[in-house]
Order: sequence, then C-alpha cells, then structure tokens
Amino acid sequence: MDGETLYVIDDHAVLKIPMLCELDSLPHVLDELTDMVRLGKLCFPDQIMHDCAKWATGETIHTWIKAVSGHRHLRKLPSEWQEEVLGLCEDLCDYDDENEQSPVLVAAMALMIAREQPSLTLNVVTEDRSSLPTRMCLNDACPALGLTAITVRDFLSATKASRYLV
Repeated sequence: MDGETLYVIDDHAVLKIPMLCELDSLPHVLDELTDMVRLGKLCFPDQIMHDCAKWATGETIHTWIKAVSGHRHLRKLPSEWQEEVLGLCEDLCDYDDENEQSPVLVAAMALMIAREQPSLTLNVVTEDRSSLPTRMCLNDACPALGLTAITVRDFLSATKASRYLV
C-alpha cells in the first residue's frame, strides 16, 4: 500500500468487513486494519463507533472499532468542516433524523484532511451507495465535494488484508 494514502471509513463499510472475509480470518483482517489506524492511514469520526453499536453490539466488529478508536491519530473534527460540507452538499444531511449524521461527519473529516494535506491520496470508504428519499448517499456526495469514494472491497483489496478476502 502506498505510504501517501489515507482512508476515512464510514459505518456502512465497517459493518460490511466481516461479510467479505472468512470468519476465521476476520481477526487477521482486523489486525491489519488496527495497524493502519495506529499508523494514521485509517480514520473515522466518533459517530461511527456509536452507529456500529446500534447495529452490531456484542459482535466482533463492534468490539474492534471501540478498541481501535483510542489509537486514531485524528479524533477531533471542528464543526466548521461540517458546515463546509453542508454548504457544498446540503442534501447529504437528513434534517428530520437527528441520528443520521455520520455521512456528514465522514465527509467533513475527509474534506478537512484533503484540504489540510493536499499531497495525500485520500479515499472515503463507504457502502452508503443508495440515496434515500430524505438524503443523498455519501457515495454520490463525494464527487460534489471533490472527494473519491471507494467500496470496502476495493479498500481491503488495496491493503495487506487483501489475502483474506473471499
């Protein structure tokens, strides 16, 4: 993997990781991803942990994301980046759902990194690929924000974890 690439991952992608590898290889995949978090090559906003708790409490992937969250190099996300995202792509937010803000936060984190470190190759890892009646999906919002969105399979294929994919 290129040393100049950074990934920002969303909850949809995190929750799909176990589906893409054999069950007995999941710990190896998560070890590889833990190393990426420690090296500052993989990050996510706090909301991703909370969203994973809603859908996967007690599952290995939820335990992993909670454990690895303390190793993130980037933890704080100033609110002006959320405002920037919403100014450029208002339809990404579902204003009727106070819990549906992770796409905005992931986009804001990615946009902040892209603007502050333009020499990096930055990819948003998302499985949020179908727009809803109430909001645009993150995959469609990324090009409008000047960001690149990739699937979790493409992400894992670009890492050492690729040897564990089914």
